[in-house]
Amino acid sequence: MYEIELKAWLDDKQKVVEHLSAAARYDGVHDKTDTYWSILQSSADGAYENVGRRITIRIRKETITKKTESGDSDSKTIFLVTYKRHTKSTTETGETCEVNDEKEFELLTEEAAESFSTFLYDAGFRVSLEKHKVAEGWYIGEYHIELCKVEKLGDFFEIETLAPDNKPETVEQRKKGLLDIIDMCGIPRNRIEERYYREMLEEIKRNGTL
Repeated sequence: MYEIELKAWLDDKQKVVEHLSAAARYDGVHDKTDTYWSILQSSADGAYENVGRRITIRIRKETITKKTESGDSDSKTIFLVTYKRHTKSTTETGETCEVNDEKEFELLTEEAAESFSTFLYDAGFRVSLEKHKVAEGWYIGEYHIELCKVEKLGDFFEIETLAPDNKPETVEQRKKGLLDIIDMCGIPRNRIEERYYREMLEEIKRNGTL
């Protein structure tokens, strides 16, 4: 599957919540802790290059809390392993969104996540970054929206959808849907952020503030 998404800085959360409450289905609170494991791409002779494209795998621990019909809270924790082939696409009006070829599977227990982490370490991967965010989620049709607080970075509006292919007509149709919802929520398009969270956190780390 292909994940098509964009994010924007969130300046007025309450205003956006009001728009979503009127038009979307609430999806609870998502608490996500991401650990990024990276390795440099190997060269043809099997030696690791000093520079080059990194291969990065993300292990996510996600606790999802929702209200039950009785009004109580119900929580569950899942563990996801994700590998993405990242690309970016620009709309006709200049906005940038991500079009990622996403490979993902779920691990059933925390022990399984720890075992997979051990495998990654033994295979030469090392932890390159950790990220924590707490988000409230909503659905509008096939689009999933999250209002996120990302530790060390701030508040963001995220929206994503899945597509079966990355044909230009498919991507353009999905991108239009992303922008229509951004507009509906009253978020200025100039608040769209092109950088990946990982890039932003790595910049902070390089500057010695993380």
